[in-house]
Amino acid sequence: MDDGSKDGTAEIMDKYEKMDERVKVIHKTNSGYGNSMNMGLDVAIGEYIGIVESDDWICKKMYEKLYNLTDNGTVDVVKGNFADCYDEENGTITKVIKQERKSMLDIKESFTIREYPQILWGHPSIWTGIYRREFLLENQIRFKEVKGGGWVDNPFFFDTLCCAKKIRWTKEPLYYYRKTNTESSSVGYDLKIPFERMTENLDVLSNRRYYDEEILKYAYARALMYLDGATKEPHYSYNEEYAKPYIQKMLKKMLPDVITDDFNAWDQKLYYKHISPLTQLMPKTSKVILLLELADSKRNK
Repeated sequence: MDDGSKDGTAEIMDKYEKMDERVKVIHKTNSGYGNSMNMGLDVAIGEYIGIVESDDWICKKMYEKLYNLTDNGTVDVVKGNFADCYDEENGTITKVIKQERKSMLDIKESFTIREYPQILWGHPSIWTGIYRREFLLENQIRFKEVKGGGWVDNPFFFDTLCCAKKIRWTKEPLYYYRKTNTESSSVGYDLKIPFERMTENLDVLSNRRYYDEEILKYAYARALMYLDGATKEPHYSYNEEYAKPYIQKMLKKMLPDVITDDFNAWDQKLYYKHISPLTQLMPKTSKVILLLELADSKRNK
């Protein structure tokens, strides 16, 4: 997918199309990640769909290894691990294997998210996996089309795992995710974006009828992680009023009982601090009421 490139990418892609009849190139004006992905899905004819983003690279045998876990093409989603990659000044690359799902050892048989909900934790990393194409079509799974990158990998990640009747996982890092590209769409993001996408993630769980507390716990943990991260961004203080409606819309979709039952005091405080402006006023109000009562009692004496 040539999404309006201006740096010679188009010529390189056309060269490979002439070299290998399996390569199909689509040149288009820039329309964002989600639209580009959907156009790719529309023309794909393979048994499985794989995704590689333009600033990353993969292990040469990644797709062979993932396909070997499909149980003869019957598994809906096969997901692998990845390494964050940092370009150093001396020209070398530092690779750090992702540990977010370290509790999930290689699982030798297929499963669903009800059996291993912890797969919902961590980076969506949709590009580490392959997806059975007929499975995507049957469940009408598409990418949300918004401007730019827009974090649209989030609802796709949730939707594929919710709909999959058979998932496989390998802890082996097969994908190399470049972290030092200053032009990446995840750099300097619009503060509403993580909350819009997380709201859609919660909608996916609701629409697909997943109300299991253990699944909600991992989804809510992701929401609170986004909230904590966004409020620590340097530009948050200047955009707090702008972000607040999107934050509250997301939090209102979360069940308070799950927060109370499954989260530590720090996470609970973060949740209640942002769910309602009244919560922030309560401690101050209580102190004022207490002082007034003391003043009245002195006057009565």
